[in-house]
Amino acid sequence: MKWINEPIKDTGYSESMLALTPEEAGVIAEELRPVLKSLKKKFDCLEDIRQSGEATEKQLNKWTILQEKIATIEEFINIGW
Repeated sequence: MKWINEPIKDTGYSESMLALTPEEAGVIAEELRPVLKSLKKKFDCLEDIRQSGEATEKQLNKWTILQEKIATIEEFINIGW
């Protein structure tokens, strides 16, 4: 695992990012599976409230944040480690 600078095309700038070996990424992916399960459980609860039309603004914000977190973790896990 190390920090790398990836050039941003046609800008002259670069973006810092963390590079992982497939083995490191696989270990992290396995550790994220229980987290993903927990987030999905919370999301499902909020989804039920949202669909009933009784969700508060705070619950809707939490629903949106959880949706984004779940998508990010699923993308990382499903890359194929």
